[in-house]
Amino acid sequence: MAGAVTSRPDRLARVSTTTPTRRRTGWWHRLDTAAGGLALDLGLYAVSAAFAAITAATSTLLPHRAWGGVAAFGYLAAAIMALGQLILRRHRPGSALTGVPARWLVTVLTWTTVALLPLVVQSVQRAAGRTDRAQEEVLVVEESGRRLVETGTPYLGPDAIAALPPGEQLLGYTPYQPGMALFGLARAASDAWWSDARVWFAVGTALALLLAVRVLRRPEGMATVGHAAAVLRGVQAATVLPICALTLATGGDDLPVLALCLLALALAATARPGWAGVAVGLAGALKLFAWPVAAVLVSWGICRRAGLRVAAGALGVPAAALLPTLLVDSHALVENVLRFPSGTVWSPARHSHRSPVT
Repeated sequence: MAGAVTSRPDRLARVSTTTPTRRRTGWWHRLDTAAGGLALDLGLYAVSAAFAAITAATSTLLPHRAWGGVAAFGYLAAAIMALGQLILRRHRPGSALTGVPARWLVTVLTWTTVALLPLVVQSVQRAAGRTDRAQEEVLVVEESGRRLVETGTPYLGPDAIAALPPGEQLLGYTPYQPGMALFGLARAASDAWWSDARVWFAVGTALALLLAVRVLRRPEGMATVGHAAAVLRGVQAATVLPICALTLATGGDDLPVLALCLLALALAATARPGWAGVAVGLAGALKLFAWPVAAVLVSWGICRRAGLRVAAGALGVPAAALLPTLLVDSHALVENVLRFPSGTVWSPARHSHRSPVT
């Protein structure tokens, strides 16, 4: 009887110590770490190659088709490299060519061939006269940059929009925060390929992601393979995933915002609430869709008695970006940033030609 009594706690102890392990190794963890992460790498690149090829053959958007024609080969090359790493891992499990640094190299090369290369190709072709090598948001951002240089505000007022030809009135709206116009400043100075707004979207995205990776890097003695692999997977999702690579190459305005939000989350995860607020504030100064992330981070800061430090950057940076445009032409700001995205704008052709400042 005594033996039975003592064995029961032992069984309970064994159950209690194994239960958390099962929770940690869920289906996603098993998929993500299969073959040292290479199995999912291969699946990602192979499926992406198929997506890019289908896009090149069937998309009705010409910039998308152009992207697919280049990116399909980049993804195919990446899939072949990942397959080679898998085979090598089976025969030489400890090879440096199958570890996380080698996977990083493949990811960087893949982003270069499926996002940056198509972006440069389309920018060069556009500079040479092709009018079907950029989505409309690229034109809107570049025009906003030109207006910022010439008038001090990236926005046109209602009357100025109404005065445009009917086919150009929709593109006269700039439904972004004032900071987005900075990516169009180069176009105001030159028509060369490097002045394309997408080039500067890519630069901003790369810088923000590099900072996020640096922030998440652990000291040498505390670094683990699992942590490094998790950071790599996050970077893959923000760079080589087709929805991100395609967006950057053809339009691109969402990617710097996404990268800054990821940087803000990385700063929050490493207990830097003030800088997290600044990063998400920079994102909010570009587009409204960063503001929900800012709200989450402010709430996170409040729970850790750092709400004011987060809010100072999260709210202060967008406010500082809005203030100059508000002083130059408040009507234009409200028309573009508030009324147009909310769908409360009348057709510009219906506006009377009165001054927007009256």
